[in-house]
Amino acid sequence: MTCEITISRRNFPPVVGEYSYYDGRYSMCLRYPHAVVTCEGSTSAYVSHYSSPHLLATENRSYITCHGIITSTNISNGVGFN
Repeated sequence: MTCEITISRRNFPPVVGEYSYYDGRYSMCLRYPHAVVTCEGSTSAYVSHYSSPHLLATENRSYITCHGIITSTNISNGVGFN
């Protein structure tokens, strides 16, 4: 059984050890904060708008993607966290 919650704390910038989220609504705004992250089980880099200690329910929100648990961040390549 998977337990997901819909309301949770969201961290800006994303935090190592938390779930990484990309929100397509924010991609329309070039100045919205984001960071480049890597996640467990992947060597790919992802754009992350925020993180959360909880797995958020996203089934009715196709504009939000969870990449997994963050293993590293590169805030220096991020935009808007200054």
